[in-house]
Amino acid sequence: MAGRPKREAAPASAAETLAAIRASGASPLDYMLQVMRDDAVEPAKRLDAAKAAAPYVHPRLASVAVGNQDDKPFEQVIRWALTQAEGAPDPSAKS
Repeated sequence: MAGRPKREAAPASAAETLAAIRASGASPLDYMLQVMRDDAVEPAKRLDAAKAAAPYVHPRLASVAVGNQDDKPFEQVIRWALTQAEGAPDPSAKS
């Protein structure tokens, strides 16, 4: 027969898969953290486990763009924010 064999059962949902992983005991992340913390394991393997686990424990910071708001100079936007915080009217607002 050509092609891929038919699958017996439908694939499990993500929630079912996660529940099965939790029910089975330690997750891959748990294992990597256990290896990283084990003083009996050689340092190179501990370092590899730490590198692999790091993205799951410490997510990367997102970059934030800083620029002009409504085509106003940045200094003017800051001045407006400060006056709003103090409750004063915006001095640059056109009447």
